Amino acid sequence: MIDFIRSKNFAGGFRPEIEISKIDINNNEIDIIVIFDRPYKPYYLDSDFQGLKANHIYTRTNDSNTPKNKSADLYVVEKMWRQRSADQNENSPSDWLFPKLPQANPM
Repeated sequence: MIDFIRSKNFAGGFRPEIEISKIDINNNEIDIIVIFDRPYKPYYLDSDFQGLKANHIYTRTNDSNTPKNKSADLYVVEKMWRQRSADQNENSPSDWLFPKLPQANPM
């Protein structure tokens, strides 16, 4: 799994940091994939891969994934960008796209 993630083209080279653990339940071995909560989210691909679109951001909320033909809800994506930009001391993506205009001086 780690080699699989390492082989994918993630934007900017930022890949999720994961750990694989194994547990036994009734003599059945189950792999647990832990994705660490790091400030480099959102992670997204530079190129399409098996139905996943390049530059789309996918999320999982409870037991539901973002459909392959869609991108995550804007408020969720914005929250991830804010976490990343706060860590890097930058503005949010909406500020990059829509810079604030200087205030006019009243006469």
